[in-house]
Amino acid sequence: MHSRSYTAEIATQLAWQITSKMRKFMVYMVLIHLLAVASPGPDFTMVLRQSLVLTQHRVRQEFTRFDHWVERVMGLVLITLGIRLTIASQS
Repeated sequence: MHSRSYTAEIATQLAWQITSKMRKFMVYMVLIHLLAVASPGPDFTMVLRQSLVLTQHRVRQEFTRFDHWVERVMGLVLITLGIRLTIASQS
């Protein structure tokens, strides 16, 4: 009987140690997560840079002119792919 209560006491102490270690682990994980969320990453840097660059009138004008040709080339590529797909499906 004495050994049974001793075993239960050891089990309780072990469970408490594991629980306290899990609490510390969870606190560390929450702190790391909050730090990662709060710090600006490379995406933020890219968006900030692009927004600052695209506010200049000349840069926007160049992008608009370049965008016109990108749309034409992309349309040609998609039409070509559609024709090739149609020919391939008939064979």
